[in-house]
Amino acid sequence: MLRSSVRACSTAVCAVLLPLLIAACGADESAKLPTQVLQDASTATKAVSTYHVYGTGATSTSSFDLHIGGPDAVSGTLTESGVTAGVIIAKGAGYLKGKAYLEQAASPQIASLVGDSWLKLPASSAADLAQSFVAITNTKQLAGCLVTGLNGLTLEKSTGTVNGQPVVVVQAGALSLSFASSGPTYLVRVKSTAAVPSFDDCLNGTTGSSSSSQPATSGGTVNFDSWGSSVSVTPPPNPVNLAGG
Repeated sequence: MLRSSVRACSTAVCAVLLPLLIAACGADESAKLPTQVLQDASTATKAVSTYHVYGTGATSTSSFDLHIGGPDAVSGTLTESGVTAGVIIAKGAGYLKGKAYLEQAASPQIASLVGDSWLKLPASSAADLAQSFVAITNTKQLAGCLVTGLNGLTLEKSTGTVNGQPVVVVQAGALSLSFASSGPTYLVRVKSTAAVPSFDDCLNGTTGSSSSSQPATSGGTVNFDSWGSSVSVTPPPNPVNLAGG
């Protein structure tokens, strides 16, 4: 009697837990409709805030490699026309490092003053820097835009691989979004051949306006990995502060 009761209890528990375990592990996304893939990706994305992102911009001369710990926690490198700078966003402030980069982006005079040290940006410049990354640093906003930012677009689904990882690909006009086909439906790659205004506006929080302040999909390829990893971003030691505050 006791053995049969335990068996019955185990069966009942399994009946409840098995669907939850399957959901947690992630079902095969390749068998789902594009809209459901996007919804699953949105759910997975909003649950985390840390990851690694790298890729190229609209031109082949611009690239980036960043570790994201949230909207106010970014560290990595930016490259423009073959010149690379270190970048940190932490505790409401922004920092750049790279003499050659500062010569190009600011002036030779500033580059000479700063040298190979970190430069603490003026508050307005730091805010602009943080805003330029908002399309990829705010995971809750990104999660929402995976659904609402693609409303009205024709969606097509296919499968493939990215760096050897099986993915399901949702094509929305000029925008191609690749997601992990099993496990949590995390973004693996976003590739665009032209701007997708509805997605851009959503990412930048300007839905309904006449233009996007920061076109996120004007071209280029963005790769994502290490979702949910441990990311710690702190201000650099002894930065040069030309603004004095």
